[in-house]
Amino acid sequence: MTLQEYIDLAARTCPDLGEKNNKYHMKMGVFTEVAEVVDIIKKHIAYGKPIDTVHLGEEIGDIMWYVANQIRMNPDSPILFSTILEKNLSSMAVLYKHACYSWSSLIMVVRTLLSIKWSVRHHYWTFYLCVSLCKYFELDLEQICTTNINKLKARYPDKFSNEAALNRNLDKERGILEDGLG
Repeated sequence: MTLQEYIDLAARTCPDLGEKNNKYHMKMGVFTEVAEVVDIIKKHIAYGKPIDTVHLGEEIGDIMWYVANQIRMNPDSPILFSTILEKNLSSMAVLYKHACYSWSSLIMVVRTLLSIKWSVRHHYWTFYLCVSLCKYFELDLEQICTTNINKLKARYPDKFSNEAALNRNLDKERGILEDGLG
């Protein structure tokens, strides 16, 4: 799957809240999902809790959903991403080569992500965080994105709806995540 294919698939479940609210939705969504990843890592560092890679993969997939929709909604993004759009998500050599190798590197990327001004640069750093997490935890980003789309297809068979968002079958979704990421 290319990043462009993922962007197209992610768009199916993105509600249109109007231009201003779409931007807020995407920005707040990224921060929420990054915070969930940080919480998984914090619990591992502080309490010795094992990393649940299925849960981590789900959160990375959710971050990627927001990244995909940010890119789709921002007309400048295709210029920035033109070098990676045609590459498979799991083999983006330039980003992967420089991806993080340590906890401190991951923390630095998160700090950078949370401190930069909202712009196309934000999409890049968010995307870089996902690549870095996958590299560090030996996860397959392409598989994560495919599983994320499968989870969303189960949640929203036709398209996004408020009712489906509020009445999720968490056991079914976890099964899809375990089959795809476990």
